[in-house]
Amino acid sequence: MDITKYLANLNFKLQGEEQFVNKISEYIFAFILKLNLLKEQLAQKKVVHFSCLSTGPVATVDHAKYSALLNNLTEEFETRFEDFRRHSVDMKIFGNPFEVDY
Repeated sequence: MDITKYLANLNFKLQGEEQFVNKISEYIFAFILKLNLLKEQLAQKKVVHFSCLSTGPVATVDHAKYSALLNNLTEEFETRFEDFRRHSVDMKIFGNPFEVDY
């Protein structure tokens, strides 16, 4: 499956110095949204974003299996980064300090 390409892209974005925590959380939340989109498309038997799956006949692809795997990955990311979501209001100060109500 082509999910490793997306994971590698996320990994690349998270590396580097001088990154604020709010930007890192944005990358992670965007990736979770992307996983949900991919999961929904697989449930609808659309494999546009998966080059390996789109090369074969649609009837031979086990869409439910891959959708379940994406669901597990999404749940792992949600669980692993729940602290980011819980403190997202506090992290807004790094993104735009004038928007925060002190």
